[in-house]
Amino acid sequence: MLGRMSSTELTYWKAWWRIEPWGEYRADLRAGSVAAPLLNIQLARNADKYKASDWLMEFEKPKPQTPDEMKSALRSLAAAGRKKHGKKRKATRRRRR
Repeated sequence: MLGRMSSTELTYWKAWWRIEPWGEYRADLRAGSVAAPLLNIQLARNADKYKASDWLMEFEKPKPQTPDEMKSALRSLAAAGRKKHGKKRKATRRRRR
């Protein structure tokens, strides 16, 4: 999709997401907007109130993989694919011309 999208269009989409976010972030916020009032009506009058943002999930950003980790992951996927489909192939190296 990004290969067919101009930088201008991508900028517009980013701006629109800042105004009206979509995806899991938005779903968590929507769930919080339902949960917060339901809990707040059951709290004591002087208790701290919940906000919709209290239900937003915060995830750690994944650390970048090293080239060796990427190779290992791809080899594991290839081995799993061969096992699933019953194919055994010998690893061969391509000849340089």
